[in-house]
Amino acid sequence: NFRLGDLEHAQRVFSLVIEPGLGISVRKEALAALLDWGSPGPRDRVTGFWRPVGTRDAAVLNRVKAFLAENIPTLLGIADEQLQTDVVKLIERYQLPTDDAIFESWVADPAKSPASQTAALRMLTIRQSPRASTAIKAALQSDRPHVRAEARDMFAILNPPDAVGMLADLVNDELASVVERQRALATLGRLKLDSADIVLKTWGDRLQADKVPDALILDVLEAADGRGLPELKQLAASFRESLASKDILTRNRMSLSGGDGERGREIFQRHRFGQCVRCHKVGLEITGGNAGPDLQHVAGRHDRASLLQSLVDPNA
Repeated sequence: NFRLGDLEHAQRVFSLVIEPGLGISVRKEALAALLDWGSPGPRDRVTGFWRPVGTRDAAVLNRVKAFLAENIPTLLGIADEQLQTDVVKLIERYQLPTDDAIFESWVADPAKSPASQTAALRMLTIRQSPRASTAIKAALQSDRPHVRAEARDMFAILNPPDAVGMLADLVNDELASVVERQRALATLGRLKLDSADIVLKTWGDRLQADKVPDALILDVLEAADGRGLPELKQLAASFRESLASKDILTRNRMSLSGGDGERGREIFQRHRFGQCVRCHKVGLEITGGNAGPDLQHVAGRHDRASLLQSLVDPNA
């Protein structure tokens, strides 16, 4: 159905999304297919082989969007939290008309998952909803680090100059959660402001002095690279050069801490090019191939250094 791409095929895929009797992985895959309907990737969604679909016909895509718009109440009625985040992404991707009050209530609802809350907050902000500012204020008071981090990101979109001080204070706060400090560095790297550059240069100097926690090293490097300023790029290049003579595990030591389990799960299951599930599965929780080992309880069998080595130097 995905490869054929007409309205009737999208309707069949949609029927899988709303079928409560199907497993959550099947329904998530159906939603992911609808998300990619307008811009399909070059690899086959099932086999992972290179099989480009080509550009969708604009008239057909408009009919698919109209169908989805008509069925927004059905989509929003999906009860399973694991699907609601992708529903918000679908609405955002195709700019489907919705009642923003619903998503403002999601942001403030502790019964919603952090992923659903952050997706709703991002959609309100990107769509420049009048309700975005109120939703951001509510999210900043959340007891969930990911939600607070998203709120700061969205505040930076609406008020870049005012966000710099907030982000600088956060990234310097050693008691703050790692994910919030990482997100603050990433956001500072996107703000093309002199005040943000001053903060990043300070962290670049700390990197040179080996005074950056391992969990933040990659984030400092990526912020410096992304900003594109010669001074910042030179600081990042000098740090990498200092590692060039080290063994491969030492060069990648910063990967041993600071990861995000939910992002890892998403990459493992759905990355277009990584295709992890072609060779691996995780017990009965995540279905996949059997060319590689079952990764259920892998963290209990190997320490982090061993897992890192298997990724960066698999033939060791």
